[in-house]
Amino acid sequence: MSHELRTPLNSILGFAQLIDSGDTQPTATQKRNLEQILESGWHLLELINEILDLSLIESDKMRMVPEPVSLELVMLECQVMLEGQADTHGVAMSFKEMERPYFVKADRTRLKQVLINLIFNAIKYNKPGGTVAVECTLSRSGSIRISIRDTGLGMTPEQLARKRAANPC
Repeated sequence: MSHELRTPLNSILGFAQLIDSGDTQPTATQKRNLEQILESGWHLLELINEILDLSLIESDKMRMVPEPVSLELVMLECQVMLEGQADTHGVAMSFKEMERPYFVKADRTRLKQVLINLIFNAIKYNKPGGTVAVECTLSRSGSIRISIRDTGLGMTPEQLARKRAANPC
């Protein structure tokens, strides 16, 4: 099922990206249409991945493969992957340079998935002209903190309480 869903969607996204980055500049209308295709395609791919992951979790077949992972490389991949979304939303992204290379023992795919979701939400729910800052810091205990800060409005404690009351699951 994974192959049947992802392959056509990857083709659509790939061709839309080729058109968008081609030598001939699209008209304003075509550009808006391409942006809509890309945004919808990425959203659909995200939903497909989440559904497939959920089915793996529910069937107790989700495999975690911990290995030494370079945070610098994972952060760079996230930055490259989300730059277009940030530009589309009018949000500036910054990834603070690390003092030294940090390696963590983690499942690379799941770590990247979590970071992409958090950064994407920081972009999506931000304001035009807003910022998203990503930073890794080493604590005295040797643990590493990954911080993602944005200038979006967020929720007041009252709004959060109302949301939880409306959807207790």
